[in-house]
Amino acid sequence: MPRPLTAISNFAVTNRCNGRCNTCNIWKMDPRPDPELSQITRFLHDNRPTLRHLRFIQLTGGEPFLRDDLPAVVAAVQEALPMCMIWLPTNGLLPERIAEMTRDMVLNVDEPRLGVTVSVDGEGVSHDIQRGIDGSFKLAMATLKALSELKRRHPRLKLSTGFTLTTLNYKQAPVVQKMSYRYGADFSVRPVNISEHYYQNLGENRQMSPEDLGPVVAQMAHTVVSEKGVLKGLTNLAYLQGVKEFIAEGRTMDCTAAEESVFIDAAGDVYPCIVMNHRMGNAYDTPLKDILSSAEANGAREKVRRLECPTCWLECDAFRDISKDPSRLLRALLWSFNLFA
Repeated sequence: MPRPLTAISNFAVTNRCNGRCNTCNIWKMDPRPDPELSQITRFLHDNRPTLRHLRFIQLTGGEPFLRDDLPAVVAAVQEALPMCMIWLPTNGLLPERIAEMTRDMVLNVDEPRLGVTVSVDGEGVSHDIQRGIDGSFKLAMATLKALSELKRRHPRLKLSTGFTLTTLNYKQAPVVQKMSYRYGADFSVRPVNISEHYYQNLGENRQMSPEDLGPVVAQMAHTVVSEKGVLKGLTNLAYLQGVKEFIAEGRTMDCTAAEESVFIDAAGDVYPCIVMNHRMGNAYDTPLKDILSSAEANGAREKVRRLECPTCWLECDAFRDISKDPSRLLRALLWSFNLFA
């Protein structure tokens, strides 16, 4: 039997998107109907025994805030999985709607375990180019400011910005990181990851020079230590080390996708993660326990264990595995000493 599932790293509640990002082709797809709230609620309740160890779920898209009933979806997750941290990524293109919905989600529960990540891929024109929409930086910043104010009134709300590194914008990552901290938001960063079934961006160039990226990663590490301290920022430091490694040689760290976490797309199809195109079953048709015990899931786990998957370096899975890797954490600790030597 597989290990207990601790995360649904990504649970797509829509594949509709109002962005035009050049690192992702979801917005080019013909949108399928969103899963009904009743479908999601039934999935959560019918699979409660399998989900009882779940501590993290990211409700993604497309753009999840395009769902009019997103607060109801979040409430359904909170009711079924009260100990689970819920995360919502957004492109920030609808500031008033995002702020209003998030306010509803925070106010309607006693102890919200809720976080929102606003994508910010550079300053001004740099962000607009990567996101494919003129003026998108101003909208993303309006969203960040509104959520920052909401967080001041409701400190339990988690807030972050997300930055996707490309050859065009990577030098701006430290600038966005410092800006994020000024707004009381955390900061996450990732290389462009290639996915056949999710981003649908096969064949796109993710090549970036590790030598050029090195000073940028070191600068971000300095800021992590300054803001969080070495011990509280240790997992972040190990993740940043892994960014440079991934660019240079791909992933080398063990992965527990398909074992401790899965990706469920908007049609209910279950995959190990958002980059490995290996369908294991459909969560709206089959009990999740049966899917995780199936031959398809066993085959996926074997491929992941041998890193015969496309590999990725994404926070949703990498952070979990870093926290269980003492040698990687020790390397990050020693690296932090060298940074300030």
